[in-house]
This record gives sequence, structure tokens and C-alpha cells, in this order.
Amino acid sequence: MTIKRLISVSVLAAALLCSCIPKTPDRPTPPAPDPPVPDDPDPITMVTTPGAYGVEGGDVIFDLSVNQFSVLEYTGGCSYRIINPQTVTVVSVSGLPRVLAAGNKVSFLYRVLEQGHSTVSARYDMTVLQIKDGKAWLKKDDTTFIVIALL
Repeated sequence: MTIKRLISVSVLAAALLCSCIPKTPDRPTPPAPDPPVPDDPDPITMVTTPGAYGVEGGDVIFDLSVNQFSVLEYTGGCSYRIINPQTVTVVSVSGLPRVLAAGNKVSFLYRVLEQGHSTVSARYDMTVLQIKDGKAWLKKDDTTFIVIALL
């Protein structure tokens, strides 16, 4: 028997053998499991208007259609500043890390300057609740929190 014929017989035998093996029916892919249901979201995350709520000196809403907004980044941190040119008021949140992540504890200085005079200066320790839709929610307690628009 020649090598050519031996190869042909081997290929034919393999084809016959494969055709004798019963084919398994196609099984449907099982459905993907439902995503885990998160715990009830913190009601603070329902507040979508950037601002400082329950802070010393009273609530301050950051109306981005009227106010100017800036971020100063420096080694080891950053500062968010909201400027109202009409009232010559500056609200700043200084000393935050450059990258905020949900669950992190942050410490920062909250200041309000009106007409160039500091009217509020308070240090806060808060937890980053959530980062979503270009905003960060920082929470001290159920009544004191800050919603920051991230750039």
C-alpha cells in the first residue's frame, strides 16, 4: 500500500468515525442572572442640584447658569470654587483629593467669601456617597451634604 493510499484510507476512516458519533442537540443558552438589587439608595443622592446643604452659614445652591465654576488642581489635591459675580461671593471646597471614589472619606475646608470677607470657614469630614452623571455626592450626615459638579 502506498503512502498516498494509506493517507486516503485514514482520512476516510476518520470521516466515517465522526459521522457515527451522535450529534448533541443544541441547548439554549441559559438566561443571564438578574443583576443584584442595590440597597435603598441614600435619599441625598436624589438631590441633583449642585450645592452645599445643611452647612454652616446655610444652604448655598450652585446655580451654574449664573455662577462661574472653577477647579484648581495642585499636587495632592484640588479645590472647587463657585463664584457669583453679581453678589461678589465665592464658595470654595478646598483640600479634596484629585480623584474622588464612592466610599472614600474626605476632609476639606468649606469657605464662603462675601465682598472679599470670609463669612464662613469650616472643616468637614464627609463620605463620598456616589459619583454619577458628572457629579459627586459628599455626606456628613442626613442633613449636611454637598453635591459637586465635576469638570
